[in-house]
Amino acid sequence: ENLALETIEGQLEGEGIHTIHIGDTRVTNLSFLSNIISVSNLVLNGNGHLKQLNFDNLQLAGGISILNCESLKTLNGLEKCKKGGISIVDNDLLENIDAISNATAGHSFIISKNPNLRSIESLANMGNNGEFYFNFTVTKNKNLSALCPLLKVVKNIMKARETNKSVSMPSLIDNGVSMSPEDLILNCK
Repeated sequence: ENLALETIEGQLEGEGIHTIHIGDTRVTNLSFLSNIISVSNLVLNGNGHLKQLNFDNLQLAGGISILNCESLKTLNGLEKCKKGGISIVDNDLLENIDAISNATAGHSFIISKNPNLRSIESLANMGNNGEFYFNFTVTKNKNLSALCPLLKVVKNIMKARETNKSVSMPSLIDNGVSMSPEDLILNCK
């Protein structure tokens, strides 16, 4: 079942929700979703007034996309979202992505065009258990000053590429600092 904003308030206790898509709204927070525990996919697109996520227990099975939410500063509330793809793109005020530091695996991991994102230090443990992403992109975050926290996951991706050619080369360009995956491996400890 897919739920749109108009119908979700009456189904807060719903189970088996496949996708929640909230787009082009004026909502400032998502507290009306606080009772939802499990959903396959969460898509937030074009919610320019959204400032906080307000999820305490949300677990995602599929993935999350947060696109064009210009007022969102943090991803707090996504701490329990560990699996699935992650796409965090074009969020003008986003400065903190610590909440996704527990991400373990998924098809894609994309952090791009978030001009106020300065640190990804919280992602340093990503890849501790050998996990990797088929598509790993951290690009066009103009104030991002260090990529070394991605060392473990980039090493895992490069190792996976040796035996699985469907794994894409990690893209780490056009940030405040940019480097190739090979340079990251050589220069970071």
